[in-house]
Amino acid sequence: MARVYATLEDFTDFIGDVDPGTNISVLLRRCSADIDRYTLTSRYACDATGMPTEPYVIEAFKDATCAQAAWYLETADGDPTGAAGQYDSVGIGSVSMSKRSGDDTTASPATSRDSPEAIQILTNAGLLRAAL
Repeated sequence: MARVYATLEDFTDFIGDVDPGTNISVLLRRCSADIDRYTLTSRYACDATGMPTEPYVIEAFKDATCAQAAWYLETADGDPTGAAGQYDSVGIGSVSMSKRSGDDTTASPATSRDSPEAIQILTNAGLLRAAL
């Protein structure tokens, strides 16, 4: 079972009101997986399920997860894959894609997936892996 580091209540405390149509629980689960991708379990104590046990780590993971979710909502239309934030339109039959105007064409989907605030939270707590 996937670890989830923040709840809907944590997210609304962090960001404020949320559009009722947004499935925050799914987004927080996906963002928690990103937090796992950014960190190394060898840097903190955890229980048998892999959840952190130290209060400062729990707080950092919660805040970083919320920051990551807010980033997706702001930059990628709530899409954790980053695909929605890359294009104005995408087609399937005879494949047709239209890049967002004004976007830096050198930006990769992986780069757009990383919330600078989440990275900063984990860095300040000494939990970020050496390289993403």
